[in-house]
Amino acid sequence: MSTTLPRPLRSMSMCVHLLRVSGYMVPQQNTTAKKAPTLKDSQFHNNNIPQGIKALQQDQEKGIITHDDAHMIDEYLVKRKAENDLSRGRVTKILWTLLSWRRFVPPFRKNTMIDLYKSIDAVKTGTQKGTGQ
Repeated sequence: MSTTLPRPLRSMSMCVHLLRVSGYMVPQQNTTAKKAPTLKDSQFHNNNIPQGIKALQQDQEKGIITHDDAHMIDEYLVKRKAENDLSRGRVTKILWTLLSWRRFVPPFRKNTMIDLYKSIDAVKTGTQKGTGQ
């Protein structure tokens, strides 16, 4: 059953999709034969959702992201987690990726496809293009 997402969520899905296909969100391949991390190793993994939410609020207070951006990110994450049964770590990764990517694009709702394509290049070159408000 296919449902049509509201325009802001379609835009957010497109952002994540473009980041993924551009290579920005490529999972790192483990090339050495090491043991998989355990819960005891969790201090090395940033799976702290409250820390991510705090960063979201701080970025909003500093004007790095708009209130609307924060609301869209929150709405997108809740929907993706519910539909895909995402782990805490995956939700945190998407949150941090969207927060850091926002430095390279205008406010999410104002993005056009050209803005998204330009932002891929900006992410690769490290050129910040986004503005807070």
